[in-house]
Amino acid sequence: MQAHTKREKQNRKTKNKPDKLDLFVLAVFIAIVVVVLAIVFMPKINYKLTHFSYDGLNYTIERYGKLKLYHTNFTVKTKEKSIVYNLYLRNDPRSLEGMLVNLSSLKLSILTYLSFQPDVNCSNFTLAAIEVSKLLAVLGVKVKGALLYNVSNLTRDVPIKNCSNTNLTVIGFALSNETSINVTDTCVMINAKCEDVVKAYEAFILSLIKKFKRD
Repeated sequence: MQAHTKREKQNRKTKNKPDKLDLFVLAVFIAIVVVVLAIVFMPKINYKLTHFSYDGLNYTIERYGKLKLYHTNFTVKTKEKSIVYNLYLRNDPRSLEGMLVNLSSLKLSILTYLSFQPDVNCSNFTLAAIEVSKLLAVLGVKVKGALLYNVSNLTRDVPIKNCSNTNLTVIGFALSNETSINVTDTCVMINAKCEDVVKAYEAFILSLIKKFKRD
């Protein structure tokens, strides 16, 4: 009688215990569900992580090796044609919002000088010259290089242009311990540490786009 009772208990335990095959089938089913959900939702999640809108422009985050860029484009209409301008920023435009300035009073002359501090070594000045001049050229502005002040005889063949030249537009770049963008009717003075020059000129570019869109 006792042996019979033990067998019944063992049978009940065996019936209640999940079969290994059932567990395997369940695991496979869960794995398939996870894969299907990943296929369906990952592109959407990835899109949201790499795309966003800011100030009326749509941005895509693009990576080239270790370089991370924020890419957008917009249309510039001239008398002759419409040009799609591609802008690549090294900084998230949303992080530059506090640095933007109002350029509504700035009068861009047909000839504008990009003027730099002469007695410093900062490679980011080169990036600033390239990126700012590219945008100005698309906006129909002719750009020339200059220096903010003279240094001995080393700069005698280079024009000296700064904010004292009120009969033309000057965009000046100088090194400073504090970042600032100062604007008058005919001059923009961008000051920053060398490592912050990129942030400063990109903030100026975004401010210029705001002016362009408003005008």
